[in-house]
Amino acid sequence: MYPAELEQLIRQGETRDVEFESSVPAPQVIAKHVAALANTSGGQLLLGVKEPGEIVGVDEPRAREVIEQAQQYLSPVPAMKVQTLQVHGHAVVVVEVAASEDLHAAMGGYYGRGTPPTAEATRPLNPNEIRLHALKGKTEDAALSRLATALAEQTHTIGKQRDAIDKLTRESATANSLLLKLVFALAGLIAGVIFMYFIDQGMK
Repeated sequence: MYPAELEQLIRQGETRDVEFESSVPAPQVIAKHVAALANTSGGQLLLGVKEPGEIVGVDEPRAREVIEQAQQYLSPVPAMKVQTLQVHGHAVVVVEVAASEDLHAAMGGYYGRGTPPTAEATRPLNPNEIRLHALKGKTEDAALSRLATALAEQTHTIGKQRDAIDKLTRESATANSLLLKLVFALAGLIAGVIFMYFIDQGMK
C-alpha cells in the first residue's frame, strides 16, 4: 500500500473492512479486530487514525510489539501483513488481514464485522453465522470437522488464559505474603525500639 492509497482509505471512514484506532490498544483488542476481519471479508486495521479520519500517528515500535503480542490470543493466526506508512509527518501502522475460510478465535470467542455506523463494527458472531462460516465451501462432514478443530483450539486457548490467571493469582498472593511479613517485621522492630526506650528511661 502507498501513502496516497492509505489517505484515500482514511477519507472513506470506518467501514466493514476498515477499522481505525487512534492509539495503540491492548493486544486483546487488536486480536478481536484481526479475527473479525479474517472471519468476514478481510480488510485493514489502521493504528494512528481516529474518526472521522484524522491522522494522529502512533509509536511504531510499540505498535509492532503489541501486534506481535496479539497473536498469542488468536487461534489460528490468520494471514496478515504489517507495514508503516508516513502520512503528513505521522506514522500510521497498517495491519492488512486476509479473508479466510477458517474460523479464527480471539480469546476463545468468534468475532465478525458489521457495517458502521448502522451496526457495531467488531462484534461477536452468532451461532448461525458460525455455522454458515464453517459450511463455506465445505461438505457437512468437513464442516463438522472444522467446528471440532475450532472447539479444540478454543478450549486450548481458554486453558492457556486460565493458567495465566492462576499464575498472576499465585504471584499476587506471594507478593502480599511478603508484604505482610515485612509489615510485621517493621512493627516488631518499632515495638522493640519503643520498649528499649522505656527500659532505658526507667533505668535513669
